[in-house]
Amino acid sequence: MSGLGHIRGMFALLLGSCAIGAVLFATVEVNAVVRVREGEVLSYRPRSVHKAPYEVRRVDQYVHEGDTVQAGQLLMLLDNEEVDAAARKAEEDYQALEEELGTVVEQMDNAGERAVRHRRQLTILRQRHGAEEAQIRESLGAFSRQRELAQQKQALAEVKAERSRGLYERGLLSKEEHEADYRGVLEATSAATELLRLQREQEAAGLKLGGTYRDELTRVELDLLGAEAARLSLLERANKLRRELEKQREEKELRGLLAARREVRAEIRGTIRYLYNTKASSDRILAGEILVEVAPELEEGSALYARFKLTQDEVKRVLAGQRAHLKVDAFHFHRYGVLKGRVRYVSPPNDANEFFAIVDLPPPHPFEVRPGYSVRGEIVTGQLRIYEFVLAKLFDRFEG
Repeated sequence: MSGLGHIRGMFALLLGSCAIGAVLFATVEVNAVVRVREGEVLSYRPRSVHKAPYEVRRVDQYVHEGDTVQAGQLLMLLDNEEVDAAARKAEEDYQALEEELGTVVEQMDNAGERAVRHRRQLTILRQRHGAEEAQIRESLGAFSRQRELAQQKQALAEVKAERSRGLYERGLLSKEEHEADYRGVLEATSAATELLRLQREQEAAGLKLGGTYRDELTRVELDLLGAEAARLSLLERANKLRRELEKQREEKELRGLLAARREVRAEIRGTIRYLYNTKASSDRILAGEILVEVAPELEEGSALYARFKLTQDEVKRVLAGQRAHLKVDAFHFHRYGVLKGRVRYVSPPNDANEFFAIVDLPPPHPFEVRPGYSVRGEIVTGQLRIYEFVLAKLFDRFEG
């Protein structure tokens, strides 16, 4: 009898448990989640990555992984003899062009001064010739007037001599008086002849002066044309040199920038996350290889986020605003807990037909979190009753 009662009690307990399980199965809700298996913690303050600008050799290294660095701090010193030589040559070529341009500009200024001096000579020459020409014209005019007077005197003397000869032949005039009148004719004729000679000499001097003036004028004008032609040629050369100098300046700046990149300096304050190790390879670092990576030092309240890849099936269920619980691989979640955040953005497919989601991780965090940590976890897409959750799993398995 006691055994039967025991069985009945056990049966009643089983029925009660089944009833309670059924109620719980129909009423209790659980989280419907999308499990994300691979992601990375990032910062809205980006990491600073320094890559080899060209093939280089590491000369010296001043920091190690894990060191805290300040913005502008020298991290590594590189060397490339070809780049340095090219920078020096570009600088030397620039200096040579500058010196040549300075010489050409000086020569051009000298040519301009010569042209100004020749123009001044032309002005003085024309003024002097005008004055001399006016003087000769005035002198010729004076000789012409004197010659007219001398010719008038000569004509009067000839008339008087002719009259004196008639009177002398008739005995009305003495021989001395007649000879005196005849000498007067000779003197008047001699004076007129002398004036004519002087006038001819003055005219010849004027012609000679004109020829000398034209020769000197031609010489100065040729000198002026030569100076102006030289200045124009030098101006063209100077403009060409200025264009070459501008190109060489760009080349010098470019080569200088490349040479300056031999000094690797921190762009931000942060922690050295990665440092190239030449011991693991050769002493030559190829262009584009990462030299140093600096993770930014996060200030109080600095925003972090996690980025996850999603499959085509997962992206259908992930929406902005959904909660996320993330585990950091570097910290055991049973001891340190999880990071809590919310989905901020779900991407459309990119060129590779991939999807990703951005989960904001606002502070405070249960432990120190840095950019670069790998994370995984769950995105809560909704609430399901236990039976709905089980059915969803069965349907998912059936579809799979």
